[in-house]
Amino acid sequence: MSYGYQISLRIQERIVTSDEIRHKLELRDILAREQMVRLLVEALVDVGFARADQNTLVRDDGQGLLSSVDLATLEVTTSTDHERVIDVEVSRSVRTENNNAAEAGRVLRAEVMADERLAANRDLIQRLEAGECARVEELNRVLERVYSKALKTRAAQLGDVVEMHEGTNADGQYELVIKIEL
Repeated sequence: MSYGYQISLRIQERIVTSDEIRHKLELRDILAREQMVRLLVEALVDVGFARADQNTLVRDDGQGLLSSVDLATLEVTTSTDHERVIDVEVSRSVRTENNNAAEAGRVLRAEVMADERLAANRDLIQRLEAGECARVEELNRVLERVYSKALKTRAAQLGDVVEMHEGTNADGQYELVIKIEL
């Protein structure tokens, strides 16, 4: 036998969600590893990162995104978390096979909470993805700067720098030409 219920719920609950995106940086060995990491730290500090500890640099964008760079693994993590309090009232007609209104109420509550968590996760993912292209471009510019300084230093170690030209080519890509005399 099927039973019909009109269930009304008011749900007040705090939902906490978090997500992150990770990128692995690769530093070529133009100079010794320690020197390359030092150049990376300098370039990251110039774009707003600060040391959190010996192996970590962090930057808070002020809009809920926290970027951190692990200098040991060269992994960049951009994370965000969000807390929101939901306060919803739902009313639904439900039919169940047993005479258990409480169970029908729990099922309805679970459905509502799943929908709210899904919406919160969707918002979080959109926030992370919104600036992803700009963050990747910024990391590429940072690495470009690191390689530029490393190549200039390495060229000076190999011989006398006779000529150096750096700029952007017709395709918009960075170019560095260094002529040395051995």
